[in-house]
Amino acid sequence: MVIRFDTTALYAESGLRFGMRGMEMRAKLLGGTLTITSKPETGTEVRVEVPREG
Repeated sequence: MVIRFDTTALYAESGLRFGMRGMEMRAKLLGGTLTITSKPETGTEVRVEVPREG
């Protein structure tokens, strides 16, 4: 799953911070990874990769 968003607008509107560490811990519990990439003018990408069961 890949989620992209503009953190500047997000924080300006809500003033909230989200638990990125918590997201990373949950991904690891599922045997996966969390990668966050941010670039000026293009926004932030949060990528969670977890193996499929079965």
